[in-house]
Amino acid sequence: MKEIILAHLSSYPLMTGKDIIKLLFQSEFAGEHIIKNSSQTYNHLKQECQNLNNKTYQIEPIGNNLVRFHLFNANEIELYTINQLFVCSAHHHNGSKEQLIKILKQIRQLDLPIIDLNNEIDNYLQQNCPIISHSNIYRETYKPHYRVMKAEFVYYYPILLEINKLLLVKSEIKIAIDGMSASGKSTLANILDMIYDCNIFHMDDFFLQLFQRNEKRLNSIGENIDHERFKNEVLMPLTKQQEVWYRRFDCTRMRLENNVV
Repeated sequence: MKEIILAHLSSYPLMTGKDIIKLLFQSEFAGEHIIKNSSQTYNHLKQECQNLNNKTYQIEPIGNNLVRFHLFNANEIELYTINQLFVCSAHHHNGSKEQLIKILKQIRQLDLPIIDLNNEIDNYLQQNCPIISHSNIYRETYKPHYRVMKAEFVYYYPILLEINKLLLVKSEIKIAIDGMSASGKSTLANILDMIYDCNIFHMDDFFLQLFQRNEKRLNSIGENIDHERFKNEVLMPLTKQQEVWYRRFDCTRMRLENNVV
C-alpha cells in the first residue's frame, strides 16, 4: 500500500493526512457506504458529469483490486454503464472496519512525507473510523470527480458499453466469448452474470463424448465440441424462448453427468 500512497502523493502533492485516510477507506470499502439505490446514484452521476470538460475517463489504482474511475462529460448510455459498474462493484466488494484499522496502524509506522499523518490517524481511530471526505485543499486544488470500482470491471468497460448500446434496440442478446486458455473468458462471463443476471453456458460442458472422438474430428480446429448437442439443447430452446436443460460433460470421468441442469 505504501507504493500506491507514494504514487498518489506524486500526482497530488498537496494531499493531507485526511486524504490518505480517505484513500485507505476507499481501498477497503469501495463505494458500499454511499449506495442507497441505483436510481439515486445515477442521478448524482448525471449532475456531476454534466459540467465536466474532459471527454474520456482515466483510472487510478487505489489498492485491493480497486481503482478510481475519473469521470468525464459522458452521454446517457455511458453514464448508465458507469453507474452499473459503480453499483455492482459496491455490492460485490466486502470490506471490514477491523481490516481498515489494521492497515491504518501499519501505515502509521511508515515514514511518509505527510505532516501530522500519525495525529490524523490517531484522531480518526478515536472516532471509530467514520465515513471521511477529502480535505478542503484537495477538493479546491484537484477538483476530484470519480467513482470507485473493481479494477476488472473497468477493464471490460468498453465491452459493457457496447452491450448496453445493443440492449437499447433489442430486448435480449446472445453473446459468444472466444479466446485462448486463461485469456479471461470465465472472468468476463462472471462479470456479465453479476451485472445482468444472465444465463451463462460453458462450452466445457459440451466436450465430445468418447464415442464421438475420432482422429479426423479432433484434428479440426474447434471440433472437440459437440456443436450438435449444443445447438439442440441450448440454442434451439433459447430461440423458441423455452427452458434450457442439459447434462454437463464430466472431464474427470469423460462422460455426461447423470443430473440435468
